[in-house]
Amino acid sequence: MEKPTPNKVDEVAGSETLDDALGFKEQPFSEGKRGIEASKDLGAGAVHGNSLKSLRPTWGYKFYSADGTFLKNGITSKLIPEKRYTRKFMSDKYMETILFPNRLDAYQWEYQQNQILPGPLNFNMH
Repeated sequence: MEKPTPNKVDEVAGSETLDDALGFKEQPFSEGKRGIEASKDLGAGAVHGNSLKSLRPTWGYKFYSADGTFLKNGITSKLIPEKRYTRKFMSDKYMETILFPNRLDAYQWEYQQNQILPGPLNFNMH
């Protein structure tokens, strides 16, 4: 009878620590750091896609119902901005989009648009 190959659970269970199993190296946390301060020690140089420091091109969009009623301003870094929402949700709506070179520029545009005319689906005014 052939020996079954271990699955990920077996590999984790057989590791000395969970960090070993997940492939993390020992991290240099300073004593007393928690939350955001502690996370700064991890992945130096890595920027989250939703961070305003992100240099990924980001779409600004105005969202409308099929009858032309304005619904909201928003931003997304999806390659195809309509994919930010499900096909079913988009079935009776459309977007007008504008491409920005980075997240901060798109965020500032969204903020300005929300000051001028927030839509009924804009729940924050950042």
